[in-house]
This record gives sequence, structure tokens and C-alpha cells, in this order.
Amino acid sequence: METITHLPRLSQRDLTQLQNWINHIKQYMMPSVSTYAPGREELHLRHFVKLAKAKDKGLEDEVTPIPDAITKKYKSEFVEQLGEKIAPGFNQALVLRYPTGSLIKPHRDSRAYSRGAASINIIGGAKFFISHEQDAGNMQGYDLGEGSQISFDNKQPHAVAKVKEERWCVCFFYLKKEYLPAQSVQLGLLDTPQPEVQTKQQDSKTVKQNLTTRDHPRIYTSWYGGQKIGEETSISLYPPKTFKGKHEPLFAPTCEILTQYKDRDPKKITAVQAIARYKRDFNAEMVNREALIDRWLEQFSQQTKSVTLLCYEADDPERLDNQFCHRHIVSELIKSKRPDIWGGEVSYCLYKFNEPEAPNFGFEPGQAVQVLVDDEWLNGEYMGTHATSFAKPGQFSFIEVKLQGRHKIRKVVNPNCVRAV
Repeated sequence: METITHLPRLSQRDLTQLQNWINHIKQYMMPSVSTYAPGREELHLRHFVKLAKAKDKGLEDEVTPIPDAITKKYKSEFVEQLGEKIAPGFNQALVLRYPTGSLIKPHRDSRAYSRGAASINIIGGAKFFISHEQDAGNMQGYDLGEGSQISFDNKQPHAVAKVKEERWCVCFFYLKKEYLPAQSVQLGLLDTPQPEVQTKQQDSKTVKQNLTTRDHPRIYTSWYGGQKIGEETSISLYPPKTFKGKHEPLFAPTCEILTQYKDRDPKKITAVQAIARYKRDFNAEMVNREALIDRWLEQFSQQTKSVTLLCYEADDPERLDNQFCHRHIVSELIKSKRPDIWGGEVSYCLYKFNEPEAPNFGFEPGQAVQVLVDDEWLNGEYMGTHATSFAKPGQFSFIEVKLQGRHKIRKVVNPNCVRAV
């Protein structure tokens, strides 16, 4: 096939209809599943494709039909017709939103995709680059304006330069037959999960039972350095580069929400105000994704393995002096929707003991100790050992150490990371 073909520009009438549709579906956009397009948002039509990471040898892309019950809120027969004109019989459509300054790095489309794709540029302009000889270092650029339509060889290296303004487009793809499911299945963005009946009240006793009884798989939350049960799944917008688990963007914040929170001007908005705004916007995003979340939870309830949803912040959400993490909003959402498969927050439940009182590990309050932090032993003061609020007292604990030169109390879940000076 030709590397790139410029198709007739969309009529102004059709373009206006597309732009109106974009305004309708904005609320349903999700963070991109592609690691090549940081900050991009997307919406899947016909099929959802979960991309396997290149470093995960042996894993394949996963293709799942999207039920009409989910797509009925945003599906457009007009868009389907436009797709059939430029990519007859397409298997997947992706509505893509590029925030100002975002891009997609040079790449070839993933293994699940057949050769051949088409695209309609809807809002904003873009510089589209593509190679004609399988050389990512030698690509030719093409300007795309509103209404531009192209077909291109998606198995050649291609990219989009940083956009100068917000850009929207819709792309149409073909999927390889071996990746297409033989029959429709429920949309599940995760391959692992679990059933079980449990009381709706999630008290500390129940969480303790969930942690100690592993024959009932559940959904847990933690941070990257904390305890994990079952499969490790990141719900950060951008997982750590060294993270080898799965990534579930369904529970991640949008790029705008995260940027607005992290790049705030402390002179204009306080931390408390920023957190309140984050919670408001993220809760609204969860409402917009409710149908997908319900489907994800239903799929999870049919599985046989626990999962721990992970994000960055290591702090206990019950301590007011700790940093905020969106995973606690996710945990409350899951707990309210499906208490039967909710397991609890397990960040600080690494050390288990059977004594009626929390042990002191041979330290006395006020004793000088050292704590292992990021491969470095730091000096501090032993403050005591406490049972967590997430489990029945006397079952799980953490050690509190006040580090020298810092006001914050550090919680240590592994007693091997604390030693006497």
C-alpha cells in the first residue's frame, strides 16, 4: 500500500457535525493506553485494544468487543459511516484528543493491528510524520488541518509533533483475525479478579480477615513500595519506568487534573483548596466512566486472583499531615459499589504478629535508630510501634521513626529496615 494518501477534505457540513459530536463525547474520554503518547486522551469504538508492553515478552495485545450498553452514550452512526467510507470494514476506531504541547513519539502500530489505517483531523492542526523506508530517523512531515483525511501505512514508523493547540482526530484501524475474539465478551480492562460474599460494612475486623484469608481473592490498594497481594496493577497516569506490572488507565486521573494539581501556584491556591478541586474533578471523572467501571468490576468478580491497585503516595489517608493520593477515592468507589470484592488498603500491613500488644522490636521510645530509605541509612528517633487502622489491633503493625532534620513522622512497615545506632 502507499505510505500515505491524502483523501478528499471533509465537507464543512460534515466537519461541523463531527465537531458537535466531539463536544458531546468529551466527558467520556480516558487516558491513552499508549506509552508513546503522554497526556493524550482517547475513546474506543467497536473494540478495545489493551496493548502489551514491548518488554513483556510472551504477552500479547488483548482485543475485547465493546458492548452496545457501554457505547450507546457516545456512539454515532454518522462517524461509523465516515469510517466505512475511508476504511471499509474497519474493526476499531479511536477518537484522540491531544492537549496543547502533547505529541506521539515515533512508533509502529502494535502487533494486534493489520497494515492500513485512516484518519480524520477534526479540531486543530497537526504535523504528521511518517517514514517511507522503515527508518524512524528519516521521516517526512505533512501538515494536517481541520477536515484533512488521510490513509497511511501504520506499520511504517510514524509520529505527531507537539501540537500548538488542542487537537482532535478520529482514526480507523483493522485488527488481525487471530486477535479478534470469536464471540462478544464483556469489556474487562483487567485479566485477573474474583468473587465472594462479604458484609457491606468494611470494618477493621473484615479487612484483617481479607488479608489473612487468601482463598477469597479481592481488590486491594497500596503504593509502589508497600505490600501487594496478587497481581500488581498501576492506576497512576504515568507508572514508574521500572514498574513491571500492569497498567489500568480506567482509574487514573486525566492529564489536566494531574497537571492542575501539581503545577498550582501556592500563592493563589492553597494545598487544601487544590486537593478539594482535585477530588471534585476526579469524582466527576469517575461518574463519567461509571459504565466502564461497573463492567470492569463485573469482569473482576468472575476471576480467580487478587489484584492490588497501586499509586505513588505511601501515606496513611487517615493522617492529616500526609500527602493526598487519588487511590483512596478509587478505593471508596469500589468499596461502595462492590463490597463483596473489596479487600482494603494494605500499604502498612507488612509485619504480622500475634501478641496482644504491638512489639517494640527491642527499641525504647526516644532511642536513636537508623532507617533504610532508598538504599541509604538515615538517622532518626524511635517513636514506637503501632497497629494499623486497617486491621484489628495486635495483628499488623508499623514502626514510627522521626528522621533528623525533618518534621514528618516516617512509617516503616518492614522491621528489617530499622536498626539501632
